[in-house]
Amino acid sequence: MTSEDRVRYAQGAKARKQPRDRHGRWVTANYIFVDESGDMGYDFEGGSSYDFMMSVIVTDRILDLRAIEKHHEKNTNPSVPPTPGELKYRTSSPEVRRAVLEEIAGLQPFIYAEVVHKSDKPEGGRIGGKLYRDTTAAVLEEAVKNIDWPIAVIYDEHTSLDKGGFDKRIAEEKVKEKLWYAEQKNSKKEAGLQVHDFVIGSTWDRYNRGEKGGKKEPFDVIEHLIIVKEKPERRK
Repeated sequence: MTSEDRVRYAQGAKARKQPRDRHGRWVTANYIFVDESGDMGYDFEGGSSYDFMMSVIVTDRILDLRAIEKHHEKNTNPSVPPTPGELKYRTSSPEVRRAVLEEIAGLQPFIYAEVVHKSDKPEGGRIGGKLYRDTTAAVLEEAVKNIDWPIAVIYDEHTSLDKGGFDKRIAEEKVKEKLWYAEQKNSKKEAGLQVHDFVIGSTWDRYNRGEKGGKKEPFDVIEHLIIVKEKPERRK
């Protein structure tokens, strides 16, 4: 990237306009959506999850990805409380879950997830924020390996991202000169995060060690697209 490109990218990031190169030509941006599943606690008897997962979905077909949210009826799972105005994996019926994942698969995005199988609480007291930030850094590093500038990083809002401006800092550290902009957004206002929630939900149902874990469906729809790294490695 030339110094002229850097100026243009900085101006575009500030204005949230589609970036141009130094010749004034529009540049197709790559979007990375980042979100998690599970909690960061270690009180297993008190209800803490046995696992924690961080995931990214990467696409340059941002309009198509966001449009998926409009294609499906919301809150079709009568067994859980509705989420007004938001398409969510947990509040969707099995039919809607599969249909959303099939649309996602049709876009051929890159999907990566890290699943941390928690055991005994490590020494040093509270580590929740560190677990969140470490896995965020790891998935971002993997996400940017095969894509180029300009890259937008969009996180689902989380307090662990606020500490010391971590959301911006880790994006600058891992994405480096490829970064267009990084921001946190409320999923109710970002269709891309709502769609990514179906990747997270199905992957969580496949890999978590809880009573409802181990489900092969509807994860099978995206299994050929996703790379899942488990820490420690899967128990036999």
